[in-house]
Amino acid sequence: VGRAVVLFVAVVAFLIAYVGGDGANAIMALVECAWAGFGSAFGAVMILSVFWRRFTYRGALAGVIAGAVTDVVWLVLFSGVSGVFNAVAYSPELKRFVAVGAKLGISPDGITWTLRGSDSSMRAVTWCARLGLFVAVGASVCATSSDGGTFIPRSIPAGTYNAVAYSPEQNLIVAVGDSVCATSADGVAWISRTIPAGGYGAVAWSPELMRFVAVGDGVSAVSSDGVTWTALELEQPLYSVLWEKTLNGFLAIG
Repeated sequence: VGRAVVLFVAVVAFLIAYVGGDGANAIMALVECAWAGFGSAFGAVMILSVFWRRFTYRGALAGVIAGAVTDVVWLVLFSGVSGVFNAVAYSPELKRFVAVGAKLGISPDGITWTLRGSDSSMRAVTWCARLGLFVAVGASVCATSSDGGTFIPRSIPAGTYNAVAYSPEQNLIVAVGDSVCATSADGVAWISRTIPAGGYGAVAWSPELMRFVAVGDGVSAVSSDGVTWTALELEQPLYSVLWEKTLNGFLAIG
């Protein structure tokens, strides 16, 4: 029975990881936590028991307890502000940064961060100046916030959205992702759009050229209104893009 249960759990975990998405991210997070706990509790004990002859039972017990407690304290107090954010945006009007990911964080200077709200699955966030809103998107999820601390869930067409950008000139929000695109004028009501197939991981707006550019894993597309997109050829994957006014061009890295 025990072996059958282990095999069943392993198969389910493999299928979830193979499909990808938030389930795979959750599996990865569990594995990371499990190995962190194992290493903290037993790592030092195993090494000392091999190389130090005076290592005693009481020392081993103290090492296991101290390691386990340290791991839990680190996870609770510190891991929430490190290594869990997917994206960040800044609001000049509110004078604060907002980071989204496994946790939600806000900061007035980018140095001191405060966790706010509950866990989220947001993958991208942008500040919409004319709307006075932060807009965040993720896997079939969307949320808006006027202060960066409290996000209100909104409905968005189904799909995995990895990036979002805002055009003040058109007062238009564009979200792109895995062969999906959606636009909104207020962050609340979204309309599904057609975009050339591909996994888009970033999107940017150029006020000078009046166009959006989306890039991803070997794919790129351009649009003047977020509705009609034209595919562009790429020789390599690009994972981030921004409009650089001083260079008068889009800057993308991969």
